Amino acid sequence: MEKTFRRWWFLGVLWLLSAASTLADGVAVPTAGGVLVLSGRTLTEVRSLEFKEQEVPRLAVHPSSPILASLSGDRLQFWNLPSFAEASRHENALFEGAHSLAFSQDGAALFLLSPELRAVLKFDLATSRVVGTLPVPGGDPLWMEVIPEGVLVGQADSLSLLSPEPRLGLLAQFRFPDRLNSAAVERGRLLLAREGVAGLDSYEIKTGRAVEFVPTSSTFEHLVSEAGRLYALSPGGEVQALSPDASRALWTYSDSSLSPDRLVAGADGSLLYVFDHSKGVLISLDALSGQENARIQLSGAGRGVPVIFTGNL
Repeated sequence: MEKTFRRWWFLGVLWLLSAASTLADGVAVPTAGGVLVLSGRTLTEVRSLEFKEQEVPRLAVHPSSPILASLSGDRLQFWNLPSFAEASRHENALFEGAHSLAFSQDGAALFLLSPELRAVLKFDLATSRVVGTLPVPGGDPLWMEVIPEGVLVGQADSLSLLSPEPRLGLLAQFRFPDRLNSAAVERGRLLLAREGVAGLDSYEIKTGRAVEFVPTSSTFEHLVSEAGRLYALSPGGEVQALSPDASRALWTYSDSSLSPDRLVAGADGSLLYVFDHSKGVLISLDALSGQENARIQLSGAGRGVPVIFTGNL
């Protein structure tokens, strides 16, 4: 009996290791009227998904389940990954004009940022309906990110931290004299890149207290943090992996033929993606060394920012 148990336990461990080894980054690229699915490291095409609408959909990946959300016009759809079989669809006039999607930390809700309403809509997955709105004070909302402390919304010269519970409203607001280029969350701190400023501002999220200003070698257009690592994109298109205190570059990557405008971190921190929206070029980098793995020239005029998912492709 004991030998049989050990044998099945050993076989079970081997199966789990085998299954885990087949899981890898998948890249979903929004295109006009659909989604292009690529393998993460090699960027080879795996499949494509076509929608009835010809606009570029907005995408979001569930934090713990193999589910992708897409928004085209007023139609919200959920897809099972990696098969991309449709799980459900929902139509609501409130969805029209929303330009950013993000799941809640627990995966129970989907947030939709609506510049027209100047609010974040909360869509409950259990009841399949909008259960509340989170008003955004101040200027036009430009982007949204869900963090452990709440829903972070970026504006031209301010950041608003909203509670995921509509009844609690605004938790904190940060205002600055300069235009904000980007923000990233790292170890409970908010790191900010301001226009024309060669350095990063650091704030404690819970208290709003200014921690420090870290000078850098250049200004930054975009920041992204993943798996304890911070990456930055300069206006000239140079990509840097920054040290934990953001004071120096661990590696740099650049290509003078491109003008990248977005960084996207891989699901497990091993890959980093560089996106040039104007030229339609997507590059896969090794996140530890900065070496280029692959690149792809995306066809067509309509393209959106890729999202990353993990699955057996």
